[in-house]
Order: sequence, then C-alpha cells, then structure tokens
Amino acid sequence: MASHITTYYYMGFAYMMSHRYVDAIKALSNILLYINRTKQYHTRSASYDIIVKKNEQMFALLAVLSSLCPYKLEENLDSLLMEKHDEKVLTLTLTLTLNLHFALPLEILFSVRFM
Repeated sequence: MASHITTYYYMGFAYMMSHRYVDAIKALSNILLYINRTKQYHTRSASYDIIVKKNEQMFALLAVLSSLCPYKLEENLDSLLMEKHDEKVLTLTLTLTLNLHFALPLEILFSVRFM
C-alpha cells in the first residue's frame, strides 16, 4: 500500500515539475481522497508511518500547486487542505501575486488592472 501512495506522490511531483499543474492536482487529489476514505485501515499496517509522512508531503505539495494554479478541489479535500495549510496557501498566493505585479511590464500591468 505504501508503494502505491509513494508512486502517486512522485507522479504528482513529476507533473508539477513538467508544468502540468492540473494533472498534478488531479493525481494528488485522487490519492489523498483514497487515504482519507481508508484511514482507519492504515493504522494496522506496518507501513503506517510512511503513509502518514507521504500524506503530509502530498498536502504540502497540493498547497503549493493550488497557489500556482487555482483549481476547484472537492469540498472535503479543500477543507482538509485549509485546515492543515491555510496560512501557507495564503502566503504563497500573496507572494506570487506581489512578485508578478513587480515583474510585469507597466503596459501589461495597467491593461490587466483596468480590464
């Protein structure tokens, strides 16, 4: 079971690194929802610590991805993400927005603001 979860983690990471953010969000969402549904069965598993660690890593990666590419997540997954990483998501989104406004040429910045 832990190998299946780890594979999805690396798949989501690979999608993110190849700028396929929506695919990465979908892959991570699928496995995180699966872990959430079957949480009570994993406590008896020998690889419980690995599953918990990958779960946290995937939520952190999903927080980064949701700030890079806004995508509608399922309600329970979105609430879990906001419960665990609300501050990080808001900080990342604000930092990206400020850096984008700083880096954009003035012509584009004014045309985006007044559209």
